[in-house]
Amino acid sequence: ATTMPTKDAKDFPPTQKVDTECIGILDLDLFRKVATGVSTDQMRPVLTCVYLDGENMVAADGFRLSVAPCAIAIPSITPPPTSKRKKAAPPLAASFIVPPSNLLDGANATVYTNGQTIKMEWGNKAVYIRLVQGNFPNYSPLIPSTWTAALTVPQVDMRQAIADVTPVAVRESGIVRLQCNHGLLSVSARAGDTHTERMVLVAHEGDEFKIAFGVRYLKDAFDIMSGETARIEITTPSSPR
Repeated sequence: ATTMPTKDAKDFPPTQKVDTECIGILDLDLFRKVATGVSTDQMRPVLTCVYLDGENMVAADGFRLSVAPCAIAIPSITPPPTSKRKKAAPPLAASFIVPPSNLLDGANATVYTNGQTIKMEWGNKAVYIRLVQGNFPNYSPLIPSTWTAALTVPQVDMRQAIADVTPVAVRESGIVRLQCNHGLLSVSARAGDTHTERMVLVAHEGDEFKIAFGVRYLKDAFDIMSGETARIEITTPSSPR
């Protein structure tokens, strides 16, 4: 037998009423993928959230940027007046804490808000998430409009190559190097006197290049991609997308 202490159910915080305004339908699969890019730095709370701007949902951690289309009319949301003069407070950034991924097992969620909290509802489930006030960085200038090199890579082969070189990469710098020459992509890592390399056949456009990635970021990117191939575009050795 097991004995467990209990508390009065009345002590549990009441659920806010936030289904006053439906602001759209959220693709939970895309949301889960974008959410992998949020920051864990509590000193910058806005970056620990997913941001919705009416066209896209965005996550950034200072090293990577995840963007996916999202037609939810978040910019119209503002918090209620806070002063006796009934002057509206500054617009509330549509950033919110990401709920645990195991909760988001649906395909699409209906999203409601009261200007302070978001409610995601699908099937017989509902998740309530508070909005976070603050200014999300202007991400648009960070997305290149042109490229000097582009690769189309088979995802299965690329995931396998990353998995093969990861044990060596994490032993030291956590860095994986990509170098493309004549349609062959070298995926390599080095730790001390140990060097490992895998070759992947790719479709290549533009200049030859050499670039380094944090192995965790590269693995995360390919883990969330769907389809048989992925496209990598390079503007400079420090700016892939």
